[in-house]
Amino acid sequence: MPNTDAINYFSMNYHRGDNWYKQFFKLSQENTIVGEVSRSYVRDDAAPRRLQNDLPTAKLIISVRNPMDRAHSHYWHEKSKGKISFEFNEVFENYDLFQNWVVPGFYYRHVQRFLDEFPEDQVKLVFFDDLVNDDEAFIQDIYDFVGADAGYTPSFVDETVNEARDKLGFQSVNRAYYRLFNFIQANFPKPVKNILHPFHTAYRRGIVSTLGGKDEYEKGMDPEVRRRLEEVYVDDVQRLEEYTGRNFEHWFEHPGAAGYYE
Repeated sequence: MPNTDAINYFSMNYHRGDNWYKQFFKLSQENTIVGEVSRSYVRDDAAPRRLQNDLPTAKLIISVRNPMDRAHSHYWHEKSKGKISFEFNEVFENYDLFQNWVVPGFYYRHVQRFLDEFPEDQVKLVFFDDLVNDDEAFIQDIYDFVGADAGYTPSFVDETVNEARDKLGFQSVNRAYYRLFNFIQANFPKPVKNILHPFHTAYRRGIVSTLGGKDEYEKGMDPEVRRRLEEVYVDDVQRLEEYTGRNFEHWFEHPGAAGYYE
């Protein structure tokens, strides 16, 4: 896998050409399986055809999770990095926000676009629910699909990593604060340190407690916003159920209001 967050070649960088794309794999050894993760592909209209033209034997993996949670997590990921000042409930008033946060969750619609270009045995859906229930089995299933050595267990199995729970970057802020605090303790005279002591006490007892408590992400979205999202997604989710043979009713907190199994 390339040591980069996302290449986005088959969506926004296709004009750069295949030599540009191949440079990301130049360190790969022979007889190894290579791949990349670019979330933009799933909703890009041109990506399936471009992939078929350039990599017709590729194995495609599409990760699926509760679409309401996915939309809110996407929003919080951007907000926690300071990229946006919008609130999540504006998603129904702003077309660009809707396209960015909500549209990627129409999984059945997106999967069908890839199945129009690739045989079904080259397109695999994996489910976040399965990852939570048994992450090692989840990984092994992917190994089987791509033909990788099933004897390797990644070091991250059984670990929980979620940057969205970093309290709007609280951990980074906290580390920066203590670097400054330790510098002052080592280099400033005692009178200055005495003046700053009440602030430090307030920080530890008040700010840390507030920012370290249950934040907007952990509380989840407003129930009314979630209900409206459920109504937006319900038809696509039911089609996804028919295609996969799985039941996703547990994704819905307001199944009756959303028209789910009424």
